[in-house]
Amino acid sequence: MSVTMGCGIPLYTIDPFVATVLGSIVSLPPGTVPIEIDMGAKALLVHALNVGDDAQLVATIKTRYEAPLKEIFGC
Repeated sequence: MSVTMGCGIPLYTIDPFVATVLGSIVSLPPGTVPIEIDMGAKALLVHALNVGDDAQLVATIKTRYEAPLKEIFGC
């Protein structure tokens, strides 16, 4: 089992509500837990299990979850 300890995902949104919704959505897949949303650094820190490639995890979260939220909320 591969464990990613605190993978930082850069956020392109500056809206705290959208960042919070993203953190909530990221918590739904088994093995992923948002640890912290740092609006100052514009990053979401995530703990994840069974991740082979951190870059792939970041890309998946950004394209599958963050991009649609940005479109929905217009930010």
